[in-house]
Amino acid sequence: MDVTYWRKDGSVITLPCCDIFRVEGDKFSELRIFMDVNPVFNPKIPVPDSASVFTISGGKRLAPPNTMRQHFAEHPEAQERVKNGFAPKWSITGPKWPIGLENPTDEKSAAQLKAVGELAQAVTAQDWQKVKSYLTDDIFYKVGSGEVVYGPQAVVDFFAHTFKTTAVFYSHDVRKVWQDSDIITIEMDAKYEMVHSKKHVVIACCDVYRLRGNKVSEWRVYADMSPWQS
Repeated sequence: MDVTYWRKDGSVITLPCCDIFRVEGDKFSELRIFMDVNPVFNPKIPVPDSASVFTISGGKRLAPPNTMRQHFAEHPEAQERVKNGFAPKWSITGPKWPIGLENPTDEKSAAQLKAVGELAQAVTAQDWQKVKSYLTDDIFYKVGSGEVVYGPQAVVDFFAHTFKTTAVFYSHDVRKVWQDSDIITIEMDAKYEMVHSKKHVVIACCDVYRLRGNKVSEWRVYADMSPWQS
């Protein structure tokens, strides 16, 4: 989501955020908020227009996947229309996309999860050629509310520069993995070694990957990176 804050000085700022709710019965037992909230408290931190979660490669707007199919599958009014013979044209002509959401096959799902795991291993090993092999030519990569990075070479340049000047990613502990159609979300504790102090820091983060086949076409990292500054 995008979250809008009104500061006490009257200014407004909108930042990207990823929330995870855990539920027990009909009550929430856990809420984790993954975001870089620092620009709220420090107006001098620049926030680019591309910070919005609704932007994708080339600055185009992101359309949530399967919105219309979900509407006709779940909304009572839409279900009534289908029952009375007013099914949407895309469900009865052309490629005949089915109403309702399709779950990825186990084989496809497993292959995509394997690719994301191998991508993480390649980043840890700083094997930049292998990292690029898991990214589409138009890869969109963004950390928090920072600038978007486009293209495989720009992504590995970002990693290489960060590992050389700021912090080296050396491991992570996965808390939970979610898979939807061509989307993988991973909640984790990412482990870094600071370049200058050699101090080890652990950052709670949530990574969202959108895949095209077995390659990542969009990669968003939600985390508070302020431990890097400590």
